[in-house]
Amino acid sequence: MHDTSPSRRALLKATGALGTVAALAISPAAARLGADPVLALIDAHRRAWARLTLALDDLWRVEMAFGGGSREAEEIEPRVDDLRADEACARVALLKTVPATNVGMTAVLDYLRQADLYQDLTEHDDEIALLLTTIRAFVTREVRHG
Repeated sequence: MHDTSPSRRALLKATGALGTVAALAISPAAARLGADPVLALIDAHRRAWARLTLALDDLWRVEMAFGGGSREAEEIEPRVDDLRADEACARVALLKTVPATNVGMTAVLDYLRQADLYQDLTEHDDEIALLLTTIRAFVTREVRHG
């Protein structure tokens, strides 16, 4: 018997369609609230991701020059570890936040689609589940209040 459950990749692609449904379900009152707080979280994650990427590039260059496990590489690794933790916190905060508007929901979905965050989805099962839970909470809230 083979597994007929949808793949994580298919679920992530489906988030684009859910974003469209969510945008259509937004009440005019929610749209008038102004800027969505989730936009700041997208920006915070974008900055954390950029800092981590630069640090990883530095570490790679040092490892190429001096070898992995070298004293020079070991000096950089704590900074990389701290930046990984910062990026993870920013990512989880973004994924756990239910957007307040269709602009926010669309921005989250667009950012996650274009960001280089989920190259290997198998490492991020918990985060994909968080994302789907957030989308469901958004849509459910709008249906109840719409």
